[in-house]
Amino acid sequence: MVPGIGLTPPKCFVSYTWDSPAHESWVLGLATQLRENGVDVVLDKWDLEFGNDLHHFMETSVRESDFVFIICTPNYARKANAGSGGAGYEKQIVTGEMFQGANPSKFIPLVRSGSNGEALPSFLKSKNYIDFRDDSKFNGKLKDLLYQLHGVPKYPRPKLGPSPFSLGPQASPTPARSTKTTPRTGLPPHLEIAMQLPKATDESASPMHGEINLVNEKLKVVGPDPAASGLRIIEIPLSETPNQIWRECLQSPGIVVLSFHGATVHGDIVRIRADADHPEQDLETLEEYVQAANNQYRQRVGEIERKRKREEESSRKQEEQDRALQDRLRVSR
Repeated sequence: MVPGIGLTPPKCFVSYTWDSPAHESWVLGLATQLRENGVDVVLDKWDLEFGNDLHHFMETSVRESDFVFIICTPNYARKANAGSGGAGYEKQIVTGEMFQGANPSKFIPLVRSGSNGEALPSFLKSKNYIDFRDDSKFNGKLKDLLYQLHGVPKYPRPKLGPSPFSLGPQASPTPARSTKTTPRTGLPPHLEIAMQLPKATDESASPMHGEINLVNEKLKVVGPDPAASGLRIIEIPLSETPNQIWRECLQSPGIVVLSFHGATVHGDIVRIRADADHPEQDLETLEEYVQAANNQYRQRVGEIERKRKREEESSRKQEEQDRALQDRLRVSR
């Protein structure tokens, strides 16, 4: 199950060092506010009992959580870099998961004190962090964190508009410099071919899935949006689980409705943030978005298929030229 609003609450483990009573109190306050906002926080002060195995607790918490918050301070960085104490052991677990291909956004540094060079351990220096050093900005930073944890984009991606440049009646486009090399045999297939996209013959051909529709009879009103007052979270199952291309089409379906607050897909569920007073209008807009996404998906599948055929034809011609050259060389010897 994908963590987020209306599904399983996101489970998060907090990794930190006991720098001082004030620091421990701050971490406890952060964890408390996260739980009050729908985040299932795992914290040693709540979940670690006397007699428990410390290493097992840390390893299980990191592995089974959807997110890991690493509270970065100079003391944490020193211990993690030296491989000492709980911070050192948790660093081993985290880096092990990173090497095994865990979601990069699972591990979120929260810088609490010190300069970046002092507070960030070496294995986190390249990661994007949230700056919690200024207490006057705490509420804003907490909200930024909640957006990501609940899968709600703070800045929804706008639709891609047309080029502002148009050609006059006598003008012709300047040929773009091609960086494409001649296809060679024996190489892996093109990425788009490897994705096993459908072989549509034209833009109206059926995509790899059937027409995706909303299953409105299974609609679920989850509740108020914790990130924005006046909105409600609504989830509607889809008739099929869409692939990545279709999800991209839903994000930019080519139509604009200013009052619509966007839609995100989680497996076979689409989630919208609807106007609390008139949610039926947002649901109607979502249906338009879904149909527009279906249309755009067909077009993209057709474009990819045509590109695949062009590449196959180019590769076939290249092979014929290579065979002809081989025959000519053999005769000339």
